[in-house]
Parts: sequence; structure tokens; C-alpha cells
Amino acid sequence: MVTITDVTVNRDTTRAEVYYSIIGTPEEKIEVQEALDKAAKWLRAELAPTLRLRNLPQLIFVYDPSLEYGDRIDAILGQLHNEDQADTLEPS
Repeated sequence: MVTITDVTVNRDTTRAEVYYSIIGTPEEKIEVQEALDKAAKWLRAELAPTLRLRNLPQLIFVYDPSLEYGDRIDAILGQLHNEDQADTLEPS
């Protein structure tokens, strides 16, 4: 499952960096990057009739680790919360 997190287009609309995130193994991340790179030309052709731009940007897919970092932070906070609750339940 891939999530598009952001898209930035340069000023002359010749290049669009599409940032995506996936939570998975390093092997899955490599597979997704390869699949997106292979699909870039097809996606560009599919977007052409809809966007109607003078210059249709080249799609460059860039991995964005922010969701993975957020998931890691959430897990750490959950662990700290559970430890805090366990400490308050133990008799002194």
C-alpha cells in the first residue's frame, strides 16, 4: 500500500517530484520504487488529457520516510504510556 504524501512541480512544469511513503520491509520499498519508476511514463500519458498543460512534467518518484517515522514515534509513545500505567498499578 503506497501513500502519496506530496508533489512538487518546478517552475517551468518540466519535472514533478512525487513523494510517496510505504511502511514495509526494505525489499518491499525497493520493489515499489522500481514499479513506480517503470509506471512513470504510463502515468504521464494517462495524465496528459486531464491536465492539459503546455509542458507535462516528467514524474520522479521519491521515497518519503515521514509516515514510517511517525509510526515509529507512535510505537515509542505507546510503549512509554504502557510502562507508565504499569508503574502506577504496582503497589509501593
